[in-house]
Amino acid sequence: MNRIFAAIVNNCFQHIFLIGAILMAQVTFAEDFISQVTRPERLVVKEGFEVERLYSVPKKDFGSWVVLCEDDKGRLIAGDQYGSLYRFDRPARGETLTDENLEKIDLDIGHAWGLCYAFDSLYVVVNDKKHEGRGLYRVEDTNKDDKFDKVTLLKKFQEVGGEHGPHAVVLSPDRKSLYVACGNQTALPTYQSSRVTECWGEDTLQPRVYGRGFMKGVEAPRGWICKTDPEGKN
Repeated sequence: MNRIFAAIVNNCFQHIFLIGAILMAQVTFAEDFISQVTRPERLVVKEGFEVERLYSVPKKDFGSWVVLCEDDKGRLIAGDQYGSLYRFDRPARGETLTDENLEKIDLDIGHAWGLCYAFDSLYVVVNDKKHEGRGLYRVEDTNKDDKFDKVTLLKKFQEVGGEHGPHAVVLSPDRKSLYVACGNQTALPTYQSSRVTECWGEDTLQPRVYGRGFMKGVEAPRGWICKTDPEGKN
């Protein structure tokens, strides 16, 4: 019995050591990965263009940046898809960013999958249940001290997200309105008018087949582009 017990204990310690070694290797790999992001020389660009790597975002500190826009002063605003917004000056040519260059926007807003600076405001498409839920938000600097201080939910979207949920917000070509785009699992919000015929029949004669059950029961209209005024009223 003692021999069997000793063998079991020894085997357990071997497994624990193996797991520890794997975890250490993963940590080392993660740290090395930061310095191994896509090298500029691997990007193919048109003649006359150059690529510089300005910053490698440490995920454990600043999350996963998925969206970027420029404000009225030429600064850049980046969004962590599961966290905060960060503002920073554009580095001079040949220079890079450091963590100290980043200014966290200290408001109850983030989880952005779409950003657009227009009409003296930052428009944010939130794709998460945080804040007031998924929707189009307007972030403003009301006292003109160069600090955002007001967040307004302009339009709430259906509470589904991920890659098939709310996405982009862009300024219209005439710079008088905004366009918002949402993925194919997002139902239409309430709206005032439509440029397409509002006939949402699926016209499916045979029983619908859902690939592995994905989006089962989700029918048209889903996935849309809407135009809105700066106040989100029309």
